[in-house]
Amino acid sequence: MVRVVGVYRDPGLIERIMGTLRRLWVDVEWINGKIEGNTMEIHMKLKDSKNLKLAILNISKTVDVERVDVLEETEAEKEGNKQVGECFSTLYKRIATYTWGEEVS
Repeated sequence: MVRVVGVYRDPGLIERIMGTLRRLWVDVEWINGKIEGNTMEIHMKLKDSKNLKLAILNISKTVDVERVDVLEETEAEKEGNKQVGECFSTLYKRIATYTWGEEVS
């Protein structure tokens, strides 16, 4: 899973990220994003491919992108109560962070 944090000025941020993935033939299983103020956080599940690492490095060099975090699924956490039922939240831990094509963590 990949988390992209960037400055949101217009939908062009999403277009630039998707364009990078499309050019390198990296498939997206799902995408989710949220905007808080002028910051956008995008979570994406990307299919493994030979160009995945290059795509992550290129996204980290994209205009308005502050950082790209590569996340790994760890374990599911149970939450809820007897009346509502149980649901599981997936927890992630950061493996690496990239900014301007360089690994910083």
